[in-house]
Amino acid sequence: MEWYETLITLDLPGLKLLAQDDEAPSLPRSYARAIIFDMNAGKTTTIDKLSEKLYGKAVERIEHTGADGSDLIPRTLTTQEAQELLKDLEKDY
Repeated sequence: MEWYETLITLDLPGLKLLAQDDEAPSLPRSYARAIIFDMNAGKTTTIDKLSEKLYGKAVERIEHTGADGSDLIPRTLTTQEAQELLKDLEKDY
């Protein structure tokens, strides 16, 4: 975990030094190269993965409602609702 913390704090010159250091362990060297590649491509993929390893994945909240804010869980129509639905469908045909 110490390498991950170090990697996400290095600036570009530090990453380049690590990536070229033949004495450094292969895992941090590989991560340094991946971070540099991502930086050149305008991405944060490797940094995001390292951050998840260190701090866990961020919580994502997903709203499960219909367009009008109503529940998506199916429910049974009342008799009146069913009759109104049938009338509306008959109008279309």
